[in-house]
Amino acid sequence: WMAARGEALTITGRLARWAELVLVVPASAHRLAAMAHGLADDLAGCVLLATRAPVLAAPAMNPAMWEHPATQASIATLRGRGVGDLGPAE
Repeated sequence: WMAARGEALTITGRLARWAELVLVVPASAHRLAAMAHGLADDLAGCVLLATRAPVLAAPAMNPAMWEHPATQASIATLRGRGVGDLGPAE
């Protein structure tokens, strides 16, 4: 809305508009959960919510964390929103 009103974009807005692809590397269980819940409490979260670019996450965690139902729910939510992931081969 700021750009529509002719105001300067924040650094978040600039990064979000500049990116052609947003890579989330490493994507911890915490980052995946934050993304799935739409949390924007840091620069990465703000850019992820503001970008129109494709997003690709590379999960990085131990197998037990990856297999946990909470992590799998986060991944399912993100996949449903079009976020790509480089998870382990199934």
